[in-house]
Amino acid sequence: MAYAVLCPDCGCSEPLRSYKAGKKHQRLRALSGERTCNNDQPWTKILAYGHKFQSCCLIARPVSMPASVESVAYALQRALCITLQIEASDIGVSWRWLARRDKMPSAEIVLFDHAPGGAGFVRDGFESWNKIVLTARQLCEGHVCDRACYDCLKSYRNQTHHDKLDKSTVLDFLT
Repeated sequence: MAYAVLCPDCGCSEPLRSYKAGKKHQRLRALSGERTCNNDQPWTKILAYGHKFQSCCLIARPVSMPASVESVAYALQRALCITLQIEASDIGVSWRWLARRDKMPSAEIVLFDHAPGGAGFVRDGFESWNKIVLTARQLCEGHVCDRACYDCLKSYRNQTHHDKLDKSTVLDFLT
């Protein structure tokens, strides 16, 4: 959980760790044209950005490192949604890099239910894992796109990773 303080005059916020009372800051919105906020009083409102909730997770730890963890992660997410016939917004996907003693690169892919407390989708996905892997492979086979498109790996939600998505790395990894 990240804590921040809020300026009561302009709405600007700063991380609690770096906040210094009386330090000049820029307005969040300069409606009057003046960018610098004139508030020099201590900010007393402490905020907690983010929230915690428990959910169901399905963690895939590949034995070998795929060329593009992002591509495999999004292929598995889409395949899970297709297999269970659910909306893409019902399943979240993330990955994290792992430190290994042998210094070899390693990662794990985390699929999770977006619903707080979990809706049980990833539990169902675990039970259908072989079908999900097959569906992920089929998503990337026989496509006319060069690397990735909105029919295989790309989506609005993963647009920050579009340059890293490549269906051939998914096929290489899952075959």
